[in-house]
Amino acid sequence: MARKNVLHLAAPHGLGMAWIGKKAAERWDSHNNNQELQQNLSIAQEMEIQDKDALTIKMATGWERGADMEWRYEVPDFFWKQKVLNQAYSYGMATPFSALVKDERLLTMYPELKSYKLFAKLLPQGATTLGYFDEANKTLVVPIINGDENYDLESVLIHETQHFIQRMEGFERGSNVQAAGGWLNYQRTSGEVEARNAQRRRHMKTDERRKSLWSDTTEPEHKDPESHLFPTKDASRKQHKEDVAKAKGNHKAKRKRKQMQQALAVEIELNLKTA
Repeated sequence: MARKNVLHLAAPHGLGMAWIGKKAAERWDSHNNNQELQQNLSIAQEMEIQDKDALTIKMATGWERGADMEWRYEVPDFFWKQKVLNQAYSYGMATPFSALVKDERLLTMYPELKSYKLFAKLLPQGATTLGYFDEANKTLVVPIINGDENYDLESVLIHETQHFIQRMEGFERGSNVQAAGGWLNYQRTSGEVEARNAQRRRHMKTDERRKSLWSDTTEPEHKDPESHLFPTKDASRKQHKEDVAKAKGNHKAKRKRKQMQQALAVEIELNLKTA
């Protein structure tokens, strides 16, 4: 028999926020029969070529580059069914994500989540795991630590949903203590820092998020650009610089061709008038 637990939800109006990527943008635009997010991304890329700073780009378009140099778009709260979340926090229950979602944005952007479920599992005293994805069984496992009624399920959902998005978008992913080579390295991996940052920004208003970059709310000890925070950071930044330089070169070449074409058109027109 399932064990019933009381769950106090700290954010009654929604789940929080997340950073989506190009795949979700394409799906959302297709759903709305427009190209808004993708057009904004194109504008962001053009602004970057023009050497606009990251905050100016985000305020204008909503897009920013993450620590792995991939483009991200910060979306507002995803809304969930609070009553179902309460019911789901019972030992032995497996609840489909599709039953938890109040609005369909998340499932429209990432329909793969429809095959996932949420499972509450009783853990022994002293357990520190707050949640994890069981990829083999397509399950997000959340702990019931000795029936702790103060467990912040929504915060964990924000964290783990961001990890899911990282997998779907090809972002730098989270890790685990063993794979990272220790707790400190695990805490410093790009995916884990980003997921915690998503939790931290959950109570920010939409305009506050638009006016701040992910780096503004990252833990101070993880802001050092020369730290070993991101395993692929150096390679990603080098590739990014090369891509931007190439884009600038293409942009200049395109502008020069256009100027030459315009000059040629003027010359032809003059020749026609004097002929």
